[in-house]
Amino acid sequence: MPRQARAIAESGFYHLILKGNGSWVLFEDSVDMKRFVQQLKKSFDRYETQLIAWCLMSNHVHLIICEREGLLAQAMQSLMTAYAHHLNERQGRSGHVFEDRYWRVPIEDDGQLLEAVRYVHNNPEKAGICDAKDYYWSSYGEYAGMRNAIKAADTTMILEMLGGPRQFMEFCSLRFADTYSPYKGHRIPDDEAVGLATAALGGRNPRSIGEGEASERVRDIRALADVGLNKTQITRCTGLGRWTIMKALGEG
Repeated sequence: MPRQARAIAESGFYHLILKGNGSWVLFEDSVDMKRFVQQLKKSFDRYETQLIAWCLMSNHVHLIICEREGLLAQAMQSLMTAYAHHLNERQGRSGHVFEDRYWRVPIEDDGQLLEAVRYVHNNPEKAGICDAKDYYWSSYGEYAGMRNAIKAADTTMILEMLGGPRQFMEFCSLRFADTYSPYKGHRIPDDEAVGLATAALGGRNPRSIGEGEASERVRDIRALADVGLNKTQITRCTGLGRWTIMKALGEG
């Protein structure tokens, strides 16, 4: 069956997500991460693709990019092929390193762009690793003007939109201000479900749902379903029984 055509963003901006094949770990240590960033800069420079924001996690990568010359496919192929060669050679293995097809989510307006940038930088915090400002392997430090930050992204446009590094940090700290997700219409990864659930509840711990009145519990469960969490993920995030969740969703 032929693949479904990818959606095109008239703006030229996209949120890209690369995942390890079969959830394999993409980065064993800082050596791997450094090599990936080096190749990212090299491939994007070669194929005239602008890197707006980035974040490396253990088994996936988030990128916000802008491309106006139709060269994104070449840039990504160059990046993924070169890094796969590095990782296979270093680990003495062969085969696919990345999932066959990376995610590409079109970004159509300034509001969505800013939300996507915030989402990418807050990914380590949502995953329970550390605060965004303390995570070295993202473009947060470059935006915030940190002295030891990796220089890889073009921060000019976003900083102009927000007003500068201080305003950027304040903007990122509003991590529960929206429920943006690049996974709308698709299954949300389990390691991002709790963070999205917390955002959907305005910063409240999803486990607190069981403490409220029945009507409030139904409202909150439906809010979690509305942002894309499935029943199993809602059960894990809230600690509520599956029957309670199905009843709140009108399925029980």
